[in-house]
Amino acid sequence: MRRTALALATALLITAGTAGCSSGSKGSGSARGATGSPSPSAPTPVAVGTTITKDLKNGGKVAYTVKRVVDPATPAPTSKHKPAPGTHWVGVELSFANVGSTYVEESPWRTQLMPPLGSEPLNIKASVDYEIVEGASAPYFMRLQRGQHAAGFFVFELPGRTKYVGVQYMPLGPEDPKMQWKVN
Repeated sequence: MRRTALALATALLITAGTAGCSSGSKGSGSARGATGSPSPSAPTPVAVGTTITKDLKNGGKVAYTVKRVVDPATPAPTSKHKPAPGTHWVGVELSFANVGSTYVEESPWRTQLMPPLGSEPLNIKASVDYEIVEGASAPYFMRLQRGQHAAGFFVFELPGRTKYVGVQYMPLGPEDPKMQWKVN
């Protein structure tokens, strides 16, 4: 009985491990792994201003665009927050457009600045609470109906001369692929 259960469990693991290995998968902006399937952990970065359209697991379809990166971003005179001494703000303007046939939910705070290759992760969270003169803050959470669009800035507070090479966004569903834009 145990051998049968162990054999069945092993067969299921092997089947599950190879189920996503077809070369017929679609995905814009993601790198192809050795098996030919898109690799959500290693997307190919595109230039800032480029739109990446993704089919999401819930059946939605969203067009994402990092419109611009402002470094340093200027605190708005009305902002309740200011950069701490020895830090500066970086503003990233991100646009979301629902181009699918069902509603989608998004959270811009799932955006990160990417460190140079081989460097430690920056581990700096984006904020939509920092107001900057370059534009309005992104909504913290949005539910977009078909045809709706939302955009805005989220801001990172970086110490000193922290280096970054790009922007990475991860959709709300953990199984949905990451997207990356390179910053020159």
